[in-house]
Amino acid sequence: MKLSKLRWRIVRVVGGVVVIVLSSCSLATPTPRAEVRLRIGSADSMQLIARDLASAYHQLHPYVTFQVTGGNSSTSLREYSAGLLDVALVSRSPGADELSHPPSRAVEIARDGIVVIVHPTNPIANLTREQLAKIFSGQVLKWSQVQVALPTGSDDAIQVVSREEGSGTRSVFEQAIMVGQRVTLTALVESSERDVLTYVAATPSAIGYAAFNIWNSNPQGRVPNIDNMAASLSTIQSSKYPLMRTLFLVVPTNATPEVNDFIDFALSPPGRKLIQNRMSPAR
Repeated sequence: MKLSKLRWRIVRVVGGVVVIVLSSCSLATPTPRAEVRLRIGSADSMQLIARDLASAYHQLHPYVTFQVTGGNSSTSLREYSAGLLDVALVSRSPGADELSHPPSRAVEIARDGIVVIVHPTNPIANLTREQLAKIFSGQVLKWSQVQVALPTGSDDAIQVVSREEGSGTRSVFEQAIMVGQRVTLTALVESSERDVLTYVAATPSAIGYAAFNIWNSNPQGRVPNIDNMAASLSTIQSSKYPLMRTLFLVVPTNATPEVNDFIDFALSPPGRKLIQNRMSPAR
């Protein structure tokens, strides 16, 4: 910062104190930063993480604003490839073809789990992956077939609740649990994690699945163990929990400085703390 030649002048004396001012002082004015707008497309299960990161980054860099849109992982990757997004947040590993146009890289930012949800009155404490595969494929149709007695008056027939095609959560669930089998055609298909949670929490016979970070932010329903392992931040981070997946930021290999700075922030200690707080919020 440069100062021009200064001339000091006594203005007045008040109570024996000399008050002086700069009669001529020019300070170099910083050049205003041009506003930058980053477009982020996010899988539904990563919406809260995307908004937290965008809000925190904007506070540090007010000239950067964000447009955050939701959908699912496949939709976000398609829009990113079409040039409609600067960054895609996805909840499954992108395929090589999804990283080819534009030439892109997938940056791991966190691990998340997928929890199975049942109604609060459902007493089941544990489900094996084999039982889940039979339930979600329609081979097991009643709760009594897995030795579960629902409260009197509840329908014994199992209502499976799944996510839509293209959902990263569904993709990982099917890879880990279904092993080549399809989800039953009688499943109720929901387009968001919150819709799954809301339906299962209101339907005693229902069973569904959702991202751990979404359920943990607003617990609805009850989460049984899978293969005798409870879902928690520690079991997910240590990969002990059977249903875990990696979350990615997809960005061009020749990204703009602003996009690279945002990625650096997401990977920095403050960014990682934001993500961890979203995974395990205080209640």
